[in-house]
This record gives sequence, C-alpha cells and structure tokens, in this order.
Amino acid sequence: MELFSQFAPRIKRIQILWRIPPNRQITEWEVDVGGVNVTWKEEDTFNDSQHTISFRMLEGDFASFTGYWSV
Repeated sequence: MELFSQFAPRIKRIQILWRIPPNRQITEWEVDVGGVNVTWKEEDTFNDSQHTISFRMLEGDFASFTGYWSV
C-alpha cells in the first residue's frame, strides 16, 4: 500500500496506521484532487481468495467514500 504513490503522482501520502490481523488495516491518505489536498482515514479489508481490497472511509474530507480494488 505504501508504494502505491510511486505509480499515482497525485497521491501525496499513504500511511498504514494499524494492521488488524488477519486481513484488515487502517490507512491515512493525502491526495491532490485538482490542486486541493484532501485527506481521509479508511479501513482496508483484503480478500486473497477473491483478489480484492475493499475500503470504507472512517473519517475525512468526503461525506462518504467506499469501494474496492480487484486484481
């Protein structure tokens, strides 16, 4: 997760705050969206068998932010 910003230049910072075994973590993000820095904390849940990462914002600059990545 921490290396993702190397591939997406608008991501200013991703920090893993807590790892929650066996498959969750809390991350903090700072992203440039059209010249405005937005920040949020999210819970990420890894599903290795489905090859997905689901996320939901816990707090931040948006009203809500949820989704998933699929590989």
